[in-house]
Amino acid sequence: MSRLDMMIYRAWYGPLRRPVRAIARRIAGEARIVLGPLKGRFFRGKELVCRMGIYELHVQYLIRDLLDPGDVLYDIGANNGYLSLLGAQCTGPTGRVFSFEPLPANGDRINALMNENRMTNFELVRMAVSDSAGEMEFFIGGDEDPYTPSLIRDRRSRSIKVMVTTIDEFVAGNPAPDLIKMDIEGAEVMAVKGADRLLASPHAPKLLIEVHSQEIDQEISSILRNHGYTLKTIRAPFDRRPYPNHLLATKHTDERAQRNNHRHANLSAPERDCRTAR
Repeated sequence: MSRLDMMIYRAWYGPLRRPVRAIARRIAGEARIVLGPLKGRFFRGKELVCRMGIYELHVQYLIRDLLDPGDVLYDIGANNGYLSLLGAQCTGPTGRVFSFEPLPANGDRINALMNENRMTNFELVRMAVSDSAGEMEFFIGGDEDPYTPSLIRDRRSRSIKVMVTTIDEFVAGNPAPDLIKMDIEGAEVMAVKGADRLLASPHAPKLLIEVHSQEIDQEISSILRNHGYTLKTIRAPFDRRPYPNHLLATKHTDERAQRNNHRHANLSAPERDCRTAR
């Protein structure tokens, strides 16, 4: 993370955040991202924090470090597609990004974002992820409802029907992930339970999961430790709240190490140079 990135990231959440965000509205254009790993890419959404390039900036740099060219990313809970775009940039033309997003409007935004940035190494999956496949209620709240959509009702007031898959079912017909990024507002435990075969396999991926409560944290941690994962809590640099935070789960396997070495050996010179520069 550059010094400028860190300074603005800190100011964004600091005591002077109101004037800082007012200035940001003036310098953040309607097209190009200003800072961070996606600097210079197109983003036309209303989210100022994304146009500035500092949306979960510490998570952006972590994802960049976790992905190699040629990797496969499952972005579960892709929302507006910002982190899917980062994944597509990191994995390059030989990699693949699967963006799981059941809300039709969000899916359309992701397609538009990827097309404008000329990313062809991604696939939009218009489904939610849980511990069983089929059709489920997806709770979206009302116009005055501040809660982010989720498979968990909580205090959300409205719902729609969406198609749902499990990670194990999806992997059976698609490339297995090297990294799973998951942000699904309380439904993480169900999604992890639906990945039992993958997590026990030699292809077990890294996981970066946003967790929203101590209860969810403990349950997910127990499942992943039983599968041999090592866990690390990633907290936002300037947020003293215990939750939400991110859980990074890694599991070393000889097969994965061999596959990554093989990929690195077959990268083009520019891709090797890009990876080394990190």
